[in-house]
Amino acid sequence: MAVVTIRLGTEFYGVPIAQVQEVIPCSDVAKPFAPYAMSEHVVGIYNLHGVVIPIVDLKARLGLAHQVDAEQQILVCRVQRSLVGFIVDEVVQVVKIPRHLIKPPSPTQNSTAARHTIGVATLASGPMIIIDLAPGLAPERASSPFDEI
Repeated sequence: MAVVTIRLGTEFYGVPIAQVQEVIPCSDVAKPFAPYAMSEHVVGIYNLHGVVIPIVDLKARLGLAHQVDAEQQILVCRVQRSLVGFIVDEVVQVVKIPRHLIKPPSPTQNSTAARHTIGVATLASGPMIIIDLAPGLAPERASSPFDEI
């Protein structure tokens, strides 16, 4: 399984490469407006090649201590047929992890982060939590009268 390794605080996570579109610097993020401001984890919006995408604070969404700063990066991912930017501390590298090294998540885990855990890979550099960004992470968008046109 190929994953993009990201750092959130001191922990390393893997995001399946199939979900990732690109990485952009955490600059020029505008304040969110309706309908994007409806989610508490949406910290801004970004004009990506003419398409406005919501920017989600991934650490806040996963229940981790968080603070947004200009040194962070935005991991742009395709989530539920939409593009969403996720603020991460660092995009480290792409690695290929053999499936036999990925163990299923503990059934006793009961947290926001656990809902997104695909498994835990035991690597020479240490454990890496493999996460799926799709479950509940796409910000809800208010319906619009234009949706029916």
